[in-house]
Amino acid sequence: MNSPGQLGWLGLLLSGHMVALPQLPTRTVFGQTEAEAAGLTSSTIIAPVSPHATGLREALEQVPGLVVQDSFGGIEPPRLSVRGSGTQSAPVSRGVRLQLDGFPLSFADGSFNTGLVETAWIDHAQLSPGPAAGMPALGGDLSLWSTLIEPINGGAARASIGPDNSHSLAVWQRYSDNGHKLAGGFSTRRTDGWRAYSKQQRETVIAFVRLPLDSSERWQLDTHLFAARPRIEIPGPLTRDQALDNPQSVSPAIQRDRPYRKSEYLRLGNRLSLQSSEGHLSIGASGALYNDTFRQLLPNGISNTSAREAALFIDLGRDWDGPWQQSTKAHLCWQQGWRRSTRDRNAEGSAGPRIGDNRLRPDTWTLTLDHTLDPSPTWRLEVGASLLHARRKIQERFETTASRPSTALDLADTRIAPRIALSWLPSAHFQASVGLARAYEPPTFDDLLFTTGPMPARELASAPLEWQRADQIELALQGGGSQWTWRIVAYEAYWQREFLRLLDDQGNPRGTVNADKTRRRGLEVYLDRYFYDAEPLSLRVWTNAHWIDFRFDEDPVLGNNRIAGQAPFSGTLGLEAASADGWFVAPSVRGQSGRLYVDHANTLTIPSFAVWTLDTGRRHPSGWSVHLRIENLFNKRYIASPAGVLDSAAPTASVFLPGASRRWQLGLEYTW
Repeated sequence: MNSPGQLGWLGLLLSGHMVALPQLPTRTVFGQTEAEAAGLTSSTIIAPVSPHATGLREALEQVPGLVVQDSFGGIEPPRLSVRGSGTQSAPVSRGVRLQLDGFPLSFADGSFNTGLVETAWIDHAQLSPGPAAGMPALGGDLSLWSTLIEPINGGAARASIGPDNSHSLAVWQRYSDNGHKLAGGFSTRRTDGWRAYSKQQRETVIAFVRLPLDSSERWQLDTHLFAARPRIEIPGPLTRDQALDNPQSVSPAIQRDRPYRKSEYLRLGNRLSLQSSEGHLSIGASGALYNDTFRQLLPNGISNTSAREAALFIDLGRDWDGPWQQSTKAHLCWQQGWRRSTRDRNAEGSAGPRIGDNRLRPDTWTLTLDHTLDPSPTWRLEVGASLLHARRKIQERFETTASRPSTALDLADTRIAPRIALSWLPSAHFQASVGLARAYEPPTFDDLLFTTGPMPARELASAPLEWQRADQIELALQGGGSQWTWRIVAYEAYWQREFLRLLDDQGNPRGTVNADKTRRRGLEVYLDRYFYDAEPLSLRVWTNAHWIDFRFDEDPVLGNNRIAGQAPFSGTLGLEAASADGWFVAPSVRGQSGRLYVDHANTLTIPSFAVWTLDTGRRHPSGWSVHLRIENLFNKRYIASPAGVLDSAAPTASVFLPGASRRWQLGLEYTW
């Protein structure tokens, strides 16, 4: 799956990834090269990931059901949104359960840091979206799979250069023999950034070992190591006029407070797997160390986190004999964390007086059961439920006063989330299904702890939150064959107690609250089609588009206003032409249209845009390849996304993130 290149449009895009398209229904096996996330996942699509992507937005734009918005570009985490989950937080730190090679990247409280993910390793991704995934995250489950687990010998070295001292290098090697596998690699990526104060740097190390434990290779032991160290300067948002007229600039607040984030992450995991004709069993455990320094603007201060994490997960699948085809899946995931978190005021880029010192104890476990019944060759019934338990304990280690009450909290709850789906499969190339599901999501510590009070004398505070809940109905149509795959999904969801991270009219934090009722409806369209695939030319077209209508539901203050943060229409469209001797060209366009509000009062909007990209290059049969990528081909000025969503915005609010000007990247790769 190492292919020539890829592109994107967010309302239109064109790609460059030559892959074999999956037959329907897509059935995957946990512990092999693809994941089977818990829940009703028989219709999820495995999406290719561009090996030449400079950031996660470019890498994940082909994943059906996933909306990815640029933040500052490059290593800086983009906003990941699945059916409205994840639009509220900036930087995005919750909304989906994130995995790498079957091991959790999300922390025990449900938060994550996508700045840890090196796109050079990611070969393909699989999203089980929404409540039907059965996860304690309303966006579902996003599994990333690295090239290291492919069962073939060989390796690669990939390097790239670009403007602003941008360069990257990734090297990996795979060895496989009689079921034994050893693979490892390292990467480094650096840029001075296209805006003022926007340097970024990241190093990663990854390793994978597989040992067969019997001659038939039914029993296997996998060991996975992943380490990452990203460091990013944060150029911050601008006013709307500044973002369009002078996008390379930074605000006076950025010059004063110098926001910066540095993280260190190390995870080691083991998984024991059994594969048989009757089913599969996987038992895994992992431990992680995480240190994070996040120097934010004055209103949020400087946080320092030191964490240890442990996870245990068990997956069981069994096929049953009988007059009807039946199968059962069970999934248990338990995560426990131990953190020390301190908060200081930001005194013009340096640590000022300490305002918080806490011990944080997150504990989350999920038990899911799903049963599939095929009463006839054309009908399938899937029923399931998840038992979710979470505890969020905050211990106060800082002196409290009458004006500064304790931030201690101890919140625990248990919920049951049921789901059911009925599918009609009249042929191997078409599937129609309807599903009902309920899901719950507990708060993260970023939701529970916040700064408050007048500036510069900000104080740390906390507030209890109830779990947010979503009830969803989904109708999906899907088809495909060896040369094409398509999927159309219509959904409507009713949310209760949604987490709203409120900001004032200038973008300063006011804490998180539970909203009353909100509702979401949308349409997701995915198409991947080879219109011509014969010597000496192949032609591929794909699109990944979203229409959404997210609103409050008779809110006492906001009525039926649109929920801020996401445009009514967004999508990607891609085209790739490739010749038999390795040349390829792939123009692409991404964009969004409609009123994207940055505030729930619906007063301030981000204008529509369409931005073109061009990928071209050649992959030589000897193993060498060269790749040129030009983003924002016509050097359009546009606003990529809001930095966060406000309750009500002033016209001068600095919450707009400018899109990058024309950028190029020249890459060279050798595979063996």
